[in-house]
Amino acid sequence: MDVRSASPAPLLSAGLLLARNRIYAMAWLDADLIVTARFGDLAPGLEAGEPLHVGLPVLADYEDDIRALPCDGHSSFELPGIMLVDPLGEPAPRIDLIVYRHVDRLPEAATSDTSEFLLLITRAGTQTMDLAVARMQRDRHILLEDIALKKLELDRVNAELELCNRDLEDFATIISHDLKAPMRALRYHADDIEAALDSGQLQVARESCADLKTQSRRMSTMLSQLLDYAAVGRQKESVEACDTRALIDSITASLPRPPGLAITIEGEWPIIETYLAPLDLVIRNLIDNAIKHHDRAGEGEIRIAATPCTGSLNIVIQDDGPGIPRSRHETIFQPFRSYRPDGEGGCEADAGLSHGMGLAFVKRMIETVGGRLDLSSDPSRRRGSAFKIVWPGGRELRQQALKSKS
Repeated sequence: MDVRSASPAPLLSAGLLLARNRIYAMAWLDADLIVTARFGDLAPGLEAGEPLHVGLPVLADYEDDIRALPCDGHSSFELPGIMLVDPLGEPAPRIDLIVYRHVDRLPEAATSDTSEFLLLITRAGTQTMDLAVARMQRDRHILLEDIALKKLELDRVNAELELCNRDLEDFATIISHDLKAPMRALRYHADDIEAALDSGQLQVARESCADLKTQSRRMSTMLSQLLDYAAVGRQKESVEACDTRALIDSITASLPRPPGLAITIEGEWPIIETYLAPLDLVIRNLIDNAIKHHDRAGEGEIRIAATPCTGSLNIVIQDDGPGIPRSRHETIFQPFRSYRPDGEGGCEADAGLSHGMGLAFVKRMIETVGGRLDLSSDPSRRRGSAFKIVWPGGRELRQQALKSKS
């Protein structure tokens, strides 16, 4: 039998049967999206005279889309796989929502007003359920990514907090130990000046005044360096393109060195996106340190080699100087620690350089940008020291490597 030629009775009977079994439902809406009539109980929240979003809150954000539907008889707005909650708060079966713009007269049993939209509500099928599951999986994936990002941020904050705590410990040590010595020296010189003046020894008083001034300048230098050390990492450096070969050539050309001390540059020096000023400071300090502490005038060599790696650049600065005993590998990176060879394969504190901050600056700067500094040296086996810098590229290293010039 052709349904189009069937009498209304069988169609109405079938429609009532499907509606009673909650297979589908319909609602008619006016131009303001107010429910004017309803047929079926698949969406019991819909009530005549109430706005659409009251019965189906999920459609509240889509009312403009519904109003924009053209009145062409086939365009529709669809929202599949919607989960409703029944009046008892329990999840109800998922439903599909389809809205048509269809200006027509409502069923006579309802009202004589004109409807603007027809809302069809059907129980969700297997395909819709698959779409809903896919959407849930996508939402879960997005949530996991968000959790991972928040964990990375938390790890970063914890690392900064750990660095701050370590800084506090370092400063406490510096203030309680390293700054006490020059403070005592100032007090002793003041006592000497007072005693010299009381005994009429003006020349001794003048000499003590000169010593006091020297110690005062040393104290001022130490405080300035300590403030500079504390400021490392507090200033936000900008990432910029850096031709590392041009940088190393400029640094080596600007550093004075004794005749006969050779500097050899090897490896591949790429163009990278990184923090230019900190990289300059680190390389310059390490090379200058190797020059200052070399103990053989008129001879010796400093070799500087670079190796690009994924996301970083490894730079090794190696010299054939006296070396650093393994027992000093940690203390040389502390503020105000300087040593010199003792002539017996070891080293001793250098009072003349006791306010040194070079290596402390270097290590702190490298760690601030997320890099690493390793030291390899054992004078008991052979001369020399090698400082290895693992410097982050900021972004991926560009594939333009400038081969070392011989």
